[in-house]
Amino acid sequence: MVSVKGKDRANAYKKNVSICIYICRFPTEFNHLCVITFGAVDNLHLLYAPPPKAD
Repeated sequence: MVSVKGKDRANAYKKNVSICIYICRFPTEFNHLCVITFGAVDNLHLLYAPPPKAD
């Protein structure tokens, strides 16, 4: 997995949110999907982390 650090992550987040806001100019379910998707980016590693190895 590629690790993205602080400033790069913030720039990617701003770019994605800007694109989403441009696409979602009218309130729809897609707006909520964008908020959920881009809001969860920092926590995705918790969902996809490999299980701990047994001794």
